[in-house]
Amino acid sequence: MQSAITPQYLNQMTKPLGFKPTGIQKEILNDPSRFITWLSGARSGKSLLAGYIIAAACLLPNKAIWVVGPTYDLARKEFFYAIQFLSAVKFETGETLLDWASEYSTPCEGMCRIAFSWGSYIETRSTDNPRSLLGVELDMLVLAEAACIPKTAYDRYLRARIGSRRGSQLAFSTGAGDTGLFSEFVQNGRLGKEGWRTYETTTLANPYFSQEEYELAKQQLDRKSFEEQFEGKLVSLRGLVFNLDEYTETPILEIDEHTFEQIQALPVFVSLKYMVNNKSPISIIAVDTRNKIYYIIYDTSSESLLPADIADMIRQKTAGFNLVAVLVDAWDL
Repeated sequence: MQSAITPQYLNQMTKPLGFKPTGIQKEILNDPSRFITWLSGARSGKSLLAGYIIAAACLLPNKAIWVVGPTYDLARKEFFYAIQFLSAVKFETGETLLDWASEYSTPCEGMCRIAFSWGSYIETRSTDNPRSLLGVELDMLVLAEAACIPKTAYDRYLRARIGSRRGSQLAFSTGAGDTGLFSEFVQNGRLGKEGWRTYETTTLANPYFSQEEYELAKQQLDRKSFEEQFEGKLVSLRGLVFNLDEYTETPILEIDEHTFEQIQALPVFVSLKYMVNNKSPISIIAVDTRNKIYYIIYDTSSESLLPADIADMIRQKTAGFNLVAVLVDAWDL
């Protein structure tokens, strides 16, 4: 009797479950690696593939499967794809595989669960509820929106769940910066660490996605957004709070004694790159939305401040202005 979640089994079940994998999906199905990471542009078929894999896996005996997202809501997509596959198999009695479930719960909020009499189940979990991540042995861990999973939650709670059963891990996601847990997974595969494999594709890995739409998005989006969302790259977000000239055609002017009074009523924003034990550059900008002009009130690009002096400096330089927000540059905490 089949009991292991092998590439051979996953390929055998595509026809019964009605799954027609694309080229990259076939590659991943045939990969025996224990830790599989797929970095790709949006709409490339990542969640659909994960849903198929967990649907096939739960038909084996005694398989404990979690789909974990940064919130319960973000873990539902893969879960419901699995439900679609289980519902698509119809028997002569009119029943589907879903009708064989001994337990089926899909509340609007919180954990979704489907269980079968042969001891297998699929549950959704959330990293914003750490207590829900304790005490269970897993055969498969699926990380939904893996680029948004906190490293602390994975290291302290999730990794141990697949230890005793030597369970497998799927981390499929579009990037969200070039640091953090998901970036670490990608690098593990790139470096060929034992048991790890990384796949990197664009949105066009989905043969049904329009090439025309891809090119249109390339024209409309800023470069970094397109690289992340469509080219499937890990894109650095550091420095964006300062790159006004790259992302807008709005004039950027230095203030003088003639413009000081007229900008005091304008909304003011502080751009800050916080650097531990290092100098932290700051820009203070007034925004004239009516005339589409930015005014630089203060810019420390040439004389950065130490972190201990940041708060006092911001208070002094924005005194008398309409301070709206302090925008902090991306930082891997």
